[in-house]
Amino acid sequence: AIILAEIFDSGLTTADDIEHDFGLPALGSIPALDSVVDEEQGADFPEPYDYIVQKPLSGLAETFRTLRSSLLLCRTGRAVKLVAITSSLSDEGKTTTSFCLARISALSGDKTIVIDCDLRRRGFNSFVPEDHEEGLIEVLSGKRKVEDVVLPDADTGAVILPLGRSPYTPRDLFSSPAMEQLLTELSKTYDLIILDAPPVLAVADDRA
Repeated sequence: AIILAEIFDSGLTTADDIEHDFGLPALGSIPALDSVVDEEQGADFPEPYDYIVQKPLSGLAETFRTLRSSLLLCRTGRAVKLVAITSSLSDEGKTTTSFCLARISALSGDKTIVIDCDLRRRGFNSFVPEDHEEGLIEVLSGKRKVEDVVLPDADTGAVILPLGRSPYTPRDLFSSPAMEQLLTELSKTYDLIILDAPPVLAVADDRA
């Protein structure tokens, strides 16, 4: 039974599985918060992006520092400034991962900006005040400047560029010359730019 289970198991469980099946390096592994949180807190514990700030020496915070180091060193002789975080499907933790990585990077001394690029879910709207209605869409359409719509994360100094709350969604947002120009300009100011991208299997936006 064990042998059959191993034969028919097509999932990915270890970093070695990823490297063997896809021929790509595995940069890190992030545990679920409930597997590392203090037992005395029971089920009452904060979100991962709050936990790493409250407990910067925790195992969870250390895994994100390891991920940051792996990203920065993954290209020999070339500084990595732009990182896109995506997932296969929705609700797999990509927005949480993006915000955690941004916070850890800022706490490590990097000037960091995280950009919400998921047009359908707009996950970073929950991290900004409700009256903050403008963001990336207005910047790319030329209506606003970046400095007018970004918000600093008070706990870490990371900068958030939300999509905004406008119902208008331009076509080909991420493949536009305006997006390329924006990233070029941001790379002159920031050490690390993190894109919270849409899931690759659910929508076509990522492939642009």
